Amino acid sequence: MRPLGKETPTEADLNRFLAQKTVGVWFIDGSILNALAQEEKSTKQSMRWDKPSMIVRANRKLLKQIFDNPAQELASLKLEQGAFATRHMKVSIRFKGNMMRFDIHIVLPKQQAKKVAKLIKERIAARNAKRTAP
Repeated sequence: MRPLGKETPTEADLNRFLAQKTVGVWFIDGSILNALAQEEKSTKQSMRWDKPSMIVRANRKLLKQIFDNPAQELASLKLEQGAFATRHMKVSIRFKGNMMRFDIHIVLPKQQAKKVAKLIKERIAARNAKRTAP
């Protein structure tokens, strides 16, 4: 694959690229990422400029495991699984003239998950209403 700069030389190219390549959005609670960081297999040392730092390897496969099996996976991370809720949405929106279709996965504390899902739905509904208004 060519560098992003060559593949997307204009803003329109960048917007088209983002619309075509966005496969999902994840909302994951920081305590889950922190618990993952405590596991040696889930961290990796990264050289960022002149200072090494630890980053969490939270790829889609790992996040999907947590989403699909929250009780088991959160228990293995020593987190209270009953405190978290999962939500899933399929989204189709127009982004700067380009159609985007992707999944949103949410793994947050129960009240927060409910609020985030509600805000996303409201935002999409408002955006669609604005586009269809005369």
